Amino acid sequence: IHCNTGCYEANPPFVPDLMESMATKMDSLLESASLGLTFIVIVPAWTTLTFWKSLVSSRWLRAPLLEIPATEHGFCDGAQHQRKPSERHRPSSFNTGVFILQNDLAFQKSTASSSTRLLDILSHLRNAMSKAKGNLEDISSYEHRVRRG
Repeated sequence: IHCNTGCYEANPPFVPDLMESMATKMDSLLESASLGLTFIVIVPAWTTLTFWKSLVSSRWLRAPLLEIPATEHGFCDGAQHQRKPSERHRPSSFNTGVFILQNDLAFQKSTASSSTRLLDILSHLRNAMSKAKGNLEDISSYEHRVRRG
């Protein structure tokens, strides 16, 4: 994959080696892009793993890391097509980290160029994720319901 400009969301499969490869590739793309390039990265907060450390220390990180506790958010399950509409969303199993990575051109030209605006974007994202918990408010209730069928 080669991107030279644009804004992309990344929520990779939760495989540590894959997430580390993603972080390395994004760093390379941000370094070589001749136009504005932004990545919004959403990953589990597995803070002791290499991919996490790479993202936290990235020179392209433009806003403070947003770490959302698992109890405060949910997501649209990848198997939502097999679930009842009322169960499309589910509570999260892990804390989640959200990173905004931008090269200098994207940061300078973006409507989100100020730190205040980036924090506002993260606040809106956190709010949206908090509403995606579904009917079952915690992961234990969700897992019990899924196992029961």
